[in-house]
Amino acid sequence: MTANIITITAGGNDLLQANRTFMYTYDPSVFDEVTVEFYQNMASILSEIHYLKSLHPTPYMIRLIGLYNPFPHLSYSDFWVQRFNNILLSFRDERTQFVDIYSYFIYGGEHLFNFGRLHPNKYGYEVIAEATASCGFEPLKQEIESNQNENSTAELSRGVFLRLTRTIVTVFSFSLVIENLNFWLFFLFFVYF
Repeated sequence: MTANIITITAGGNDLLQANRTFMYTYDPSVFDEVTVEFYQNMASILSEIHYLKSLHPTPYMIRLIGLYNPFPHLSYSDFWVQRFNNILLSFRDERTQFVDIYSYFIYGGEHLFNFGRLHPNKYGYEVIAEATASCGFEPLKQEIESNQNENSTAELSRGVFLRLTRTIVTVFSFSLVIENLNFWLFFLFFVYF
């Protein structure tokens, strides 16, 4: 439980699955149902993180990565992507920030997507990493600095922060298809000089 920076990408596959169901049933209530489920899942995930971090107190911050719209040609898609983004935004607090990537992908267009337009390419992931880093590390820095006076390992914490500020963010992604389920794995690595 020593992670200082926690990034969460969630909701995209939920929305894709709802769209698949909608394309089969033409029942728009599937989007309402998945929206409620998404909110409940995010609340549960964040509650669990806060609880676990309270058991092992270390400075931390959470970044909720917003959704982009891989299907702008669907007339209803912008509405639901923005609705999910508003849900993520609603969880913002002193430790949790929302990283809005939606407009980057609207303006970047095809240049940011892999073939099939479902997942970002390396440029898309660079945009996500830059948007995440642009949210800053100030809350984490402040907490680490305040712990310096209280903690005998303060110099170690300060060193961790200094390495974070000299971080190059490299993002890798890959998709696995397992028994017709699309699992998207997103890894954010911090490379220190």
